[in-house]
Amino acid sequence: MRHGAGALPVALLLLIALQLQTAAAPLVTLMGLKPQFVAALVVSLSVLSGPLAGATWGFVGGLALDLLSGVPLGVSSFALTMMGTIWGHVAAGLKSTGWLVLALAAFPALVAYDTLVALWLQGLGWPLSLGFSLVHVALPGAMLSTLPVPFNYYILRWLEERSRRFEVRSWD
Repeated sequence: MRHGAGALPVALLLLIALQLQTAAAPLVTLMGLKPQFVAALVVSLSVLSGPLAGATWGFVGGLALDLLSGVPLGVSSFALTMMGTIWGHVAAGLKSTGWLVLALAAFPALVAYDTLVALWLQGLGWPLSLGFSLVHVALPGAMLSTLPVPFNYYILRWLEERSRRFEVRSWD
């Protein structure tokens, strides 16, 4: 199991990602698409720190998104928890977790997240086409949302190194 960064720095990163996604992203769109900063951070955490961290931060970030967006409560939290758990397990089999590997792993995870949200909303009776959502939202949105992943990698690695320096060691 990988060490990972501490909970407080990750919570602050999640707040920053949430702020960027809810306040700044609507101002910075590309062909009507907005970057999914929270999902990109969750997939980064799950790949670098494992499925438990991915599930935990996926639930917390998803719940915050649910409360701040117009989707029914539980949609984002369920999708991000599932994505964090699954991609944490997938990444456990990887031999390397450099920034390029992380970016390559993030793209299908972000497609899966958007697809899972679309399936959930369609199941709740929202009128949307799954094929249209996949081709016009999930795929291009995942490309856009993969862009911050290398930055996430370096920030999370830096936080991990800092937290190791201040780790309390037992003499047992």
